[in-house]
Amino acid sequence: MGKYYTIKGEEVPLPESPNFISLGKKGSIEKVSTRFSENDTFGEEEITSEVIRNLKLSIKDFFAPLREKEGRSNFKVAALISTLLSVPFIKWLGLNEPFVRGWRLEVVKQVALDAENPVPPSSSNTVFRYFFKGLFLIISRTIYFLPFVIITFLSGMGILGFISELFSYIMENFIGTSKVSLIEFLIEKLIIDAGKDFLIKLVLLGFYVVFVWPIYRIIMIHYALGIYREGAFFSISKIRAAVGMFKRHASVIYGVYALVISVDVIMIISSFIFTVFPLSLVSWIFLPTVFLIFRHWVKGHAYGILGKYLIANDEIQLS
Repeated sequence: MGKYYTIKGEEVPLPESPNFISLGKKGSIEKVSTRFSENDTFGEEEITSEVIRNLKLSIKDFFAPLREKEGRSNFKVAALISTLLSVPFIKWLGLNEPFVRGWRLEVVKQVALDAENPVPPSSSNTVFRYFFKGLFLIISRTIYFLPFVIITFLSGMGILGFISELFSYIMENFIGTSKVSLIEFLIEKLIIDAGKDFLIKLVLLGFYVVFVWPIYRIIMIHYALGIYREGAFFSISKIRAAVGMFKRHASVIYGVYALVISVDVIMIISSFIFTVFPLSLVSWIFLPTVFLIFRHWVKGHAYGILGKYLIANDEIQLS
Protein backbone atom coordinates (compact mmCIF):
# COMPACT_ATOMS: atom_id res chain seq x y z
CA MET A 1 0.00 0.00 0.00
CA GLY A 2 1.40 3.44 -0.95
CA LYS A 3 2.24 6.22 1.48
CA TYR A 4 0.43 9.56 1.30
CA TYR A 5 1.87 12.90 2.36
CA THR A 6 -0.16 15.99 3.14
CA ILE A 7 1.24 19.34 2.02
CA LYS A 8 0.03 22.02 4.42
CA GLY A 9 0.17 25.75 3.64
CA GLU A 10 1.54 26.65 7.07
CA GLU A 11 4.48 29.00 7.52
CA VAL A 12 7.01 27.30 9.80
CA PRO A 13 10.74 27.82 10.42
CA LEU A 14 12.86 25.90 7.93
CA PRO A 15 14.89 23.18 9.75
CA GLU A 16 18.59 22.70 9.07
CA SER A 17 18.12 19.41 7.19
CA PRO A 18 14.51 19.38 6.09
CA ASN A 19 12.61 16.76 4.21
CA PHE A 20 10.86 18.55 1.43
CA ILE A 21 8.77 18.35 -1.70
CA SER A 22 9.53 21.09 -4.22
CA LEU A 23 6.58 22.10 -6.40
CA GLY A 24 6.69 23.92 -9.71
CA LYS A 25 4.50 26.90 -10.62
CA LYS A 26 1.76 24.61 -11.96
CA GLY A 27 1.80 22.37 -8.89
CA SER A 28 3.89 19.59 -10.42
CA ILE A 29 6.49 17.91 -8.21
CA GLU A 30 10.00 19.00 -9.22
CA LYS A 31 12.12 17.51 -6.45
CA VAL A 32 11.64 15.21 -3.47
CA SER A 33 14.08 14.66 -0.61
CA THR A 34 15.46 11.17 -0.18
CA ARG A 35 14.00 10.09 3.16
CA PHE A 36 10.52 10.31 4.61
CA SER A 37 8.78 8.77 7.54
CA GLU A 38 5.15 7.74 7.36
CA ASN A 39 3.99 10.61 9.63
CA ASP A 40 5.80 13.43 7.80
CA THR A 41 3.93 16.61 6.92
CA PHE A 42 5.34 19.38 4.80
CA GLY A 43 5.16 23.16 4.76
CA GLU A 44 4.76 24.95 1.46
CA GLU A 45 7.30 27.69 0.77
CA GLU A 46 7.43 30.01 -2.24
CA ILE A 47 10.99 31.20 -2.70
CA THR A 48 10.76 34.75 -4.03
CA SER A 49 12.23 38.07 -3.03
CA GLU A 50 10.40 39.80 -0.21
CA VAL A 51 9.40 42.84 -2.22
CA ILE A 52 7.96 40.76 -5.09
CA ARG A 53 6.02 38.66 -2.59
CA ASN A 54 4.67 41.83 -0.97
CA LEU A 55 3.68 43.20 -4.35
CA LYS A 56 1.80 39.99 -5.13
CA LEU A 57 -0.01 40.22 -1.82
CA SER A 58 -0.78 43.89 -2.46
CA ILE A 59 -2.25 43.13 -5.88
CA LYS A 60 -4.22 40.22 -4.48
CA ASP A 61 -5.63 42.35 -1.65
CA PHE A 62 -5.90 45.45 -3.81
CA PHE A 63 -9.49 46.26 -2.93
CA ALA A 64 -9.21 45.18 0.72
CA PRO A 65 -8.83 48.74 2.11
CA LEU A 66 -11.85 49.86 0.06
CA ARG A 67 -13.99 47.18 1.71
CA GLU A 68 -13.43 48.84 5.06
CA LYS A 69 -15.85 51.61 5.94
CA GLU A 70 -13.16 54.21 6.66
CA GLY A 71 -11.09 53.35 3.60
CA ARG A 72 -14.14 53.40 1.33
CA SER A 73 -15.22 56.75 2.74
CA ASN A 74 -11.74 58.28 2.33
CA PHE A 75 -11.48 57.11 -1.24
CA LYS A 76 -14.91 58.45 -2.20
CA VAL A 77 -13.96 61.92 -0.95
CA ALA A 78 -10.65 61.88 -2.86
CA ALA A 79 -12.39 60.66 -6.02
CA LEU A 80 -15.04 63.38 -5.71
CA ILE A 81 -12.40 66.11 -5.33
CA SER A 82 -10.42 64.75 -8.29
CA THR A 83 -13.59 64.66 -10.42
CA LEU A 84 -14.56 68.23 -9.51
CA LEU A 85 -11.04 69.45 -10.34
CA SER A 86 -11.41 67.78 -13.74
CA VAL A 87 -14.52 69.74 -14.73
CA PRO A 88 -13.82 71.12 -18.25
CA PHE A 89 -13.81 74.81 -17.26
CA ILE A 90 -11.62 74.09 -14.18
CA LYS A 91 -9.33 71.47 -15.70
CA TRP A 92 -7.30 74.06 -17.65
CA LEU A 93 -6.09 75.47 -14.30
CA GLY A 94 -4.19 72.21 -13.77
CA LEU A 95 -5.29 71.75 -10.15
CA ASN A 96 -6.08 68.03 -10.29
CA GLU A 97 -2.61 66.73 -11.09
CA PRO A 98 -0.91 68.32 -8.04
CA PHE A 99 -3.73 67.08 -5.79
CA VAL A 100 -3.64 63.44 -6.93
CA ARG A 101 0.17 63.34 -6.82
CA GLY A 102 0.15 64.68 -3.27
CA TRP A 103 -2.56 62.19 -2.33
CA ARG A 104 -0.44 59.40 -3.86
CA LEU A 105 2.53 60.58 -1.82
CA GLU A 106 0.47 60.02 1.32
CA VAL A 107 -0.41 56.52 0.07
CA VAL A 108 3.33 55.81 -0.19
CA LYS A 109 3.77 56.86 3.44
CA GLN A 110 0.80 54.88 4.77
CA VAL A 111 1.79 51.67 2.97
CA ALA A 112 5.48 51.96 3.87
CA LEU A 113 4.58 52.40 7.54
CA ASP A 114 2.09 49.52 7.32
CA ALA A 115 -0.79 51.72 8.48
CA GLU A 116 -4.05 49.99 9.36
CA ASN A 117 -5.91 52.17 6.86
CA PRO A 118 -3.62 53.09 3.94
CA VAL A 119 -6.29 55.16 2.16
CA PRO A 120 -5.46 58.80 3.03
CA PRO A 121 -8.24 61.08 4.28
CA SER A 122 -9.02 64.26 2.34
CA SER A 123 -10.09 66.88 4.87
CA SER A 124 -9.93 70.64 4.40
CA ASN A 125 -6.42 70.68 5.91
CA THR A 126 -4.98 67.70 4.07
CA VAL A 127 -6.26 68.74 0.63
CA PHE A 128 -4.08 71.85 0.62
CA ARG A 129 -1.11 69.85 1.91
CA TYR A 130 -1.58 67.27 -0.86
CA PHE A 131 -1.81 70.03 -3.44
CA PHE A 132 1.39 71.84 -2.46
CA LYS A 133 3.39 68.62 -2.01
CA GLY A 134 2.14 67.36 -5.37
CA LEU A 135 2.99 70.69 -6.98
CA PHE A 136 6.52 70.49 -5.62
CA LEU A 137 6.88 66.94 -6.96
CA ILE A 138 5.89 68.15 -10.43
CA ILE A 139 8.41 71.01 -10.24
CA SER A 140 11.25 68.84 -8.92
CA ARG A 141 10.60 66.12 -11.51
CA THR A 142 10.65 68.75 -14.27
CA ILE A 143 14.02 70.05 -13.01
CA TYR A 144 15.42 66.50 -12.90
CA PHE A 145 14.39 65.89 -16.49
CA LEU A 146 15.13 69.41 -17.74
CA PRO A 147 18.32 68.49 -19.68
CA PHE A 148 16.42 65.85 -21.65
CA VAL A 149 13.57 68.30 -22.30
CA ILE A 150 16.05 70.92 -23.55
CA ILE A 151 17.73 68.49 -25.93
CA THR A 152 14.35 67.33 -27.22
CA PHE A 153 13.36 70.98 -27.76
CA LEU A 154 16.60 71.68 -29.60
CA SER A 155 15.90 68.62 -31.72
CA GLY A 156 12.57 70.21 -32.66
CA MET A 157 14.47 73.34 -33.64
CA GLY A 158 16.60 71.07 -35.81
CA ILE A 159 13.50 70.04 -37.74
CA LEU A 160 12.82 73.69 -38.51
CA GLY A 161 16.42 74.02 -39.67
CA PHE A 162 15.98 71.04 -41.97
CA ILE A 163 12.86 72.60 -43.50
CA SER A 164 14.78 75.83 -44.08
CA GLU A 165 17.68 73.97 -45.73
CA LEU A 166 15.28 71.95 -47.87
CA PHE A 167 13.63 75.16 -49.09
CA SER A 168 17.05 76.65 -49.90
CA TYR A 169 18.04 73.48 -51.78
CA ILE A 170 14.82 73.60 -53.86
CA MET A 171 15.45 77.25 -54.76
CA GLU A 172 19.11 76.55 -55.69
CA ASN A 173 18.06 73.56 -57.72
CA PHE A 174 15.39 75.66 -59.47
CA ILE A 175 17.89 78.34 -60.57
CA GLY A 176 20.52 75.69 -61.37
CA THR A 177 23.18 76.57 -58.77
CA SER A 178 22.90 73.39 -56.66
CA LYS A 179 25.63 70.80 -57.20
CA VAL A 180 24.05 68.14 -54.96
CA SER A 181 21.38 65.70 -56.08
CA LEU A 182 18.16 65.32 -54.13
CA ILE A 183 19.12 61.79 -53.04
CA GLU A 184 22.49 62.98 -51.71
CA PHE A 185 20.82 65.85 -49.87
CA LEU A 186 18.25 63.57 -48.22
CA ILE A 187 20.87 60.97 -47.26
CA GLU A 188 23.03 63.61 -45.60
CA LYS A 189 20.22 65.43 -43.79
CA LEU A 190 17.75 62.70 -42.98
CA ILE A 191 19.89 59.61 -42.46
CA ILE A 192 23.26 60.88 -41.23
CA ASP A 193 22.29 64.00 -39.26
CA ALA A 194 18.94 62.67 -38.04
CA GLY A 195 20.56 59.35 -37.13
CA LYS A 196 23.11 61.10 -34.92
CA ASP A 197 20.39 63.18 -33.28
CA PHE A 198 18.23 60.09 -32.66
CA LEU A 199 21.17 58.19 -31.17
CA ILE A 200 21.99 61.04 -28.78
CA LYS A 201 18.38 61.25 -27.59
CA LEU A 202 18.17 57.47 -27.23
CA VAL A 203 21.32 57.32 -25.09
CA LEU A 204 20.15 60.24 -22.95
CA LEU A 205 16.68 58.75 -22.49
CA GLY A 206 18.25 55.41 -21.52
CA PHE A 207 20.41 57.19 -18.94
CA TYR A 208 17.37 58.88 -17.40
CA VAL A 209 15.25 55.72 -17.39
CA VAL A 210 17.97 53.45 -16.04
CA PHE A 211 19.68 55.76 -13.57
CA VAL A 212 17.95 59.09 -12.85
CA TRP A 213 14.45 57.67 -12.27
CA PRO A 214 15.51 55.31 -9.41
CA ILE A 215 17.45 58.08 -7.65
CA TYR A 216 14.50 60.45 -7.86
CA ARG A 217 12.07 57.83 -6.54
CA ILE A 218 14.29 56.84 -3.61
CA ILE A 219 14.47 60.48 -2.51
CA MET A 220 10.71 60.78 -3.10
CA ILE A 221 10.03 57.91 -0.69
CA HIS A 222 12.13 59.63 2.00
CA TYR A 223 10.18 62.81 1.30
CA ALA A 224 6.87 60.97 1.65
CA LEU A 225 7.95 59.59 5.03
CA GLY A 226 8.87 63.09 6.25
CA ILE A 227 12.55 62.18 6.62
CA TYR A 228 13.68 64.57 3.88
CA ARG A 229 12.57 68.11 3.18
CA GLU A 230 12.10 69.64 -0.28
CA GLY A 231 15.76 70.61 -0.59
CA ALA A 232 16.84 66.95 -0.42
CA PHE A 233 15.96 66.47 -4.09
CA PHE A 234 18.84 68.79 -4.97
CA SER A 235 21.24 67.90 -2.14
CA ILE A 236 24.49 66.28 -3.32
CA SER A 237 24.79 64.23 -0.12
CA LYS A 238 21.21 62.94 -0.37
CA ILE A 239 21.65 62.10 -4.05
CA ARG A 240 24.86 60.19 -3.27
CA ALA A 241 23.06 58.27 -0.50
CA ALA A 242 20.27 57.40 -2.95
CA VAL A 243 22.85 56.19 -5.48
CA GLY A 244 24.26 53.84 -2.85
CA MET A 245 20.80 52.43 -2.05
CA PHE A 246 20.12 51.97 -5.73
CA LYS A 247 23.36 50.03 -6.25
CA ARG A 248 22.58 47.70 -3.35
CA HIS A 249 18.97 47.01 -4.36
CA ALA A 250 18.86 47.62 -8.12
CA SER A 251 16.99 44.41 -8.99
CA VAL A 252 14.20 45.13 -6.50
CA ILE A 253 13.89 48.77 -7.58
CA TYR A 254 13.71 47.80 -11.25
CA GLY A 255 11.02 45.26 -10.39
CA VAL A 256 8.85 48.04 -8.96
CA TYR A 257 9.76 50.20 -11.96
CA ALA A 258 8.49 47.52 -14.35
CA LEU A 259 5.18 47.44 -12.52
CA VAL A 260 4.59 51.21 -12.55
CA ILE A 261 5.64 51.50 -16.21
CA SER A 262 3.12 48.80 -17.09
CA VAL A 263 0.43 50.72 -15.20
CA ASP A 264 1.32 53.94 -17.04
CA VAL A 265 1.20 52.26 -20.45
CA ILE A 266 -2.22 50.72 -19.74
CA MET A 267 -3.63 54.01 -18.48
CA ILE A 268 -2.24 55.98 -21.45
CA ILE A 269 -3.94 53.56 -23.85
CA SER A 270 -7.18 53.77 -21.88
CA SER A 271 -7.06 57.56 -21.86
CA PHE A 272 -6.45 57.60 -25.61
CA ILE A 273 -9.50 55.39 -26.22
CA PHE A 274 -11.72 57.67 -24.16
CA THR A 275 -10.31 60.73 -25.96
CA VAL A 276 -10.75 59.37 -29.49
CA PHE A 277 -14.34 58.26 -29.06
CA PRO A 278 -17.09 60.81 -28.44
CA LEU A 279 -17.28 60.11 -24.72
CA SER A 280 -16.28 63.48 -23.30
CA LEU A 281 -19.01 63.46 -20.63
CA VAL A 282 -18.27 59.86 -19.69
CA SER A 283 -14.52 60.53 -19.55
CA TRP A 284 -15.02 63.61 -17.37
CA ILE A 285 -17.17 61.68 -14.89
CA PHE A 286 -15.32 58.37 -14.75
CA LEU A 287 -11.71 58.93 -15.84
CA PRO A 288 -10.57 60.81 -12.70
CA THR A 289 -11.80 57.98 -10.48
CA VAL A 290 -10.37 55.31 -12.79
CA PHE A 291 -6.98 57.06 -12.80
CA LEU A 292 -7.09 57.53 -9.04
CA ILE A 293 -7.58 53.78 -8.54
CA PHE A 294 -5.59 52.15 -11.29
CA ARG A 295 -2.77 54.67 -11.61
CA HIS A 296 -2.20 56.67 -8.45
CA TRP A 297 -3.42 54.08 -5.95
CA VAL A 298 -1.50 51.22 -7.56
CA LYS A 299 1.70 53.25 -8.07
CA GLY A 300 1.53 54.70 -4.58
CA HIS A 301 1.07 51.18 -3.23
CA ALA A 302 4.09 49.93 -5.21
CA TYR A 303 6.33 52.78 -4.04
CA GLY A 304 5.08 52.17 -0.50
CA ILE A 305 6.06 48.51 -0.73
CA LEU A 306 9.49 49.62 -1.93
CA GLY A 307 9.68 51.97 1.04
CA LYS A 308 8.73 49.15 3.39
CA TYR A 309 11.46 47.01 1.83
CA LEU A 310 14.09 49.75 2.30
CA ILE A 311 13.00 50.21 5.92
CA ALA A 312 13.23 46.46 6.57
CA ASN A 313 16.75 46.43 5.13
CA ASP A 314 17.85 49.38 7.30
CA GLU A 315 18.30 51.68 4.33
CA ILE A 316 15.72 54.09 5.71
CA GLN A 317 16.01 55.01 9.37
CA LEU A 318 12.76 56.13 10.98
CA SER A 319 13.15 58.62 13.79
